[in-house]
Amino acid sequence: MKNLINKLLIPGIIVVIIITLFTIYSKQKTQANGNSSKNPLTTINALTKLLSEKSPYFDINKDRVVRKIDSVITVIDSKKTHTETELFNTIEHIISELGDRHALVKTLNSPKDKKRYYLPFALAPLQKNRVIALQQLPKLKYSFYLKNYPFLTAIEGEDIVKFIYRQDVSNKYAPSSSRLSLGVEKMNEFYQINHDFNLGDSIKLTFSDKDKVKDTILYVSLVDYKTKWRELNIHFPIQEKTKESYNSLQTTYDNDIAYIKIPEMFDVSDNKLFFKWLSEYMDTIKNSNALIIDIRNNSGGKRDLINFFSNYFIKPDNYSIANYATYKPELTPIIQESLNKRSLYQLNHFDIHLQKSIEQKTPSKLKHYSNDLGYSDLYYMVLKHNDVFDNYYFYNKPVYILINEKTFSAASVFASSFKGLDNITIAGVKTDGSSGLAQSYELNGFELKFSHMLSFQKNGDLFDGIGTEPDLKITRSIDQILGHNDHQLNALLTKIPQNHN
Repeated sequence: MKNLINKLLIPGIIVVIIITLFTIYSKQKTQANGNSSKNPLTTINALTKLLSEKSPYFDINKDRVVRKIDSVITVIDSKKTHTETELFNTIEHIISELGDRHALVKTLNSPKDKKRYYLPFALAPLQKNRVIALQQLPKLKYSFYLKNYPFLTAIEGEDIVKFIYRQDVSNKYAPSSSRLSLGVEKMNEFYQINHDFNLGDSIKLTFSDKDKVKDTILYVSLVDYKTKWRELNIHFPIQEKTKESYNSLQTTYDNDIAYIKIPEMFDVSDNKLFFKWLSEYMDTIKNSNALIIDIRNNSGGKRDLINFFSNYFIKPDNYSIANYATYKPELTPIIQESLNKRSLYQLNHFDIHLQKSIEQKTPSKLKHYSNDLGYSDLYYMVLKHNDVFDNYYFYNKPVYILINEKTFSAASVFASSFKGLDNITIAGVKTDGSSGLAQSYELNGFELKFSHMLSFQKNGDLFDGIGTEPDLKITRSIDQILGHNDHQLNALLTKIPQNHN
């Protein structure tokens, strides 16, 4: 019996050993080839289903999204192996075609030892698709990296703008000025925008002179430290919520022009002291000759500041429609509450007289979404005097809202909401229009985030990809980029007395 057991066990043990060794070998081979444990085709199919069911941007840009999906499936079918990085890039390209400015994709549990490398200088955007290379000096001052050749024009022989646009997929459908600015910002973390290099690698760069007549070629090594360009008008996050710290946001210029910087779209429930301070500040400028509200580089937040300033900018007993929206998936009580927190309400929320007036002003093309695509009925953000805020009055002096290409999300809604009102002028550069109600999903090791709400400006245009045009265009100067002065603000201060004499 013992001999029989040994005869049975020994072959069995050998089989187990063989299977184990084969499994280890196969696993090592898979890792060596860079294969992902995910089936890429299964992931893409699941992504397509999710977007078609949940994303309204999938519907309005369906042709280009489907074309991209078809093209990546063709590539997947033609390849035997697929790394996780390749799959991530594929998903990012599909998500970018939505044109949803809040959409993004991240890898869950991404490796912490990701290689990091940077260009040995900072980059800043100048209008007309020009990119300036800079050396950082103390106190947000900069000088040209190459004194006689300030513009970076090519990387490895490829035009700099084409290089940025090819690498920065996520901002593909941003307004043009925003796309350049955001792409340049990513270039300051070069490893994020291009994964083909290593620390210390030499890279061929072409620079040109101010007139773009002469070029010079330089080979530089990628470094392990970051140099980043920051504008003078960047306001760093407020560390202490005190009236003293808020006072740094306001000043008064010649001709009694009041100025206030709004660095973020504050939530009234979390920043009651700020709104109390702001109300007191508005009382002190009743007799000023003009007011500038600076929302450049404001990346958004909540809409409470829109409601706050509507008390000062909307005439008594008047109203203004600031925003239309519609929602694609099922409207749950939580979603309904989230829309209401954005001051978005359906028509029956308003009194009967206001309902008729709102319906008359609503662009007819917006009714297509609820009638033909089965989205929710329209939601409206209506501005008027808001009883939540005290001591308001109608500010009947000129108001200038200063914007730029990084005015985003709720801040872009702020600019659009007040555009076209009496005494209000939007100045600066077109905003990076965006207004979504984004939710996150996990899909086969990736985190996806995209909007479920289509949000429209008062003229019926989408926010996303279009933005809000200024009434008075003022672009950056090179001196502003170098940190010598705030040219946009100074130019506006010069124009205000001219406009109102």
